[in-house]
Amino acid sequence: MNMDHSDFPLPAGGIPGRLDASFWAPDPSPAADSAKPLYITRYAGPRARAPLESHPFWELTYGMGGQGCVELPDRVFSLSEATLLLLPPGCPHRERADHPHWDTLWLGFQGDLPERLGLTAPTILENAHALRPWCEQIWLWRQRETGTTGPELENLTAFLVRACARLVQTPAGSSRRPWLASVQDYLEAHLQRDLSIEELAAVAGYSTGHFHREFRRATGETPGQYLTRRRLETARLYLRQSGLPIREIAAAVGFADPLYFSRVFRRHFGCSPSQVARIGESGAPQCRRTAQSS
Repeated sequence: MNMDHSDFPLPAGGIPGRLDASFWAPDPSPAADSAKPLYITRYAGPRARAPLESHPFWELTYGMGGQGCVELPDRVFSLSEATLLLLPPGCPHRERADHPHWDTLWLGFQGDLPERLGLTAPTILENAHALRPWCEQIWLWRQRETGTTGPELENLTAFLVRACARLVQTPAGSSRRPWLASVQDYLEAHLQRDLSIEELAAVAGYSTGHFHREFRRATGETPGQYLTRRRLETARLYLRQSGLPIREIAAAVGFADPLYFSRVFRRHFGCSPSQVARIGESGAPQCRRTAQSS
């Protein structure tokens, strides 16, 4: 699910990303309890120190790669890969980066959803690898040329805000094992890569044998079964929403051979990738999982 950045060529500097009313045609008015995006942009490259500025809307920044920081009058937030920063309206800030490949997704939005979820102050989430697929989905939908994709972008933005609130409010003593959380987040961020059991065991801090036993005890699946399932579930999401060719979706989730991907997908869900792409979200119940992928 962690797509290669070459899929989205980025010029040095900012990308104009303001969304006009046509994205919400015929009704551009925001809904109550919403998170309506006003602009969505990507920035690649270094960023010189600029004067502090504030906006009358929320701003969400997610680090896609590289290293930079966001400076507030009284603190500095480091913004590296898989770090999310949410700033409330009226918060003075500026971005700075010496890294030549600092890659960030910026999303400005309006609405009262963050406040309703208890997010009223600057909020930072580190190691938020699980949110990267949703940021990439937002960028994919932003690039669509068909227009009137505002509702989809609004739903994705609302999910990010809700997920941010959930992760911030999760108690430190959560029953989710810290090593398992690290491995699952790592897997989500590297679905397109060939991952070895040794690499995953190193993330968990265990020997390979102990990691394999503990992972299966915790999840009911082997690491290979878990990885395959998440790749297929991610592919199904792309098939329903992105409009990308099947071969590109297969590659994005770690299948070099689209024919093999189609066979595994059909065995897992009981229907082909092309059927899911045609049916979309409205026909999801017709596509049933029929077997456990290995």
